[in-house]
Amino acid sequence: MESLLLCGKQNIAIRGHSPERSNFMAILNSKAQGDLILTEHLANVNSRAKYTSPDIQNEIINIIGNQIRTDIVDKCNSSKFFALIADESTDVSTREQVSVCLRYIQRDSLSGDVSIKEDFLDFIMATSTKGEHLAELLIEALQGAGVNIAKMRAQGYDGAANMSGKYNGVQARIPNIIPEATYVHCKSHCLNLAVASAQL
Repeated sequence: MESLLLCGKQNIAIRGHSPERSNFMAILNSKAQGDLILTEHLANVNSRAKYTSPDIQNEIINIIGNQIRTDIVDKCNSSKFFALIADESTDVSTREQVSVCLRYIQRDSLSGDVSIKEDFLDFIMATSTKGEHLAELLIEALQGAGVNIAKMRAQGYDGAANMSGKYNGVQARIPNIIPEATYVHCKSHCLNLAVASAQL
């Protein structure tokens, strides 16, 4: 797990051209040099019981991801209010993906300091880019993750019609479920539009 976490934190590809020459195995073998039990395990255990296969790696990554997601949701739910930030785009395989982020206030239990947290929660696949479908998808994703949607007080998206549309956009449909969720145009998109339009 530590080797996979290191790869993730450092943005290092886990796999290589072959399982034996992967970054994951290189890091694991490096750790084994100072660990007799790990050295013995990697050298002598049956290949079916090594727990280093790509399937096992993916399973461990999913477990770690679920734990991180649970931690984010717990922090968000312990906050008084939160904002939903979402954006959709087409990936390389031409599938529509929606990124879901949460913005909330967190108070340090020891010092009492308050900080604003903005955490990525999940990517969700969309079968349609219509506002009605995306609004339903976002609510389902939040509820599925365990987020208390009654605490939503803001929603932030780009200026695309399906997201910001006054009548049929996501921002118009979310308040039908959560009336307090006010729409705010994403400031990063505003800045990007301003810079792109500026004459140098």
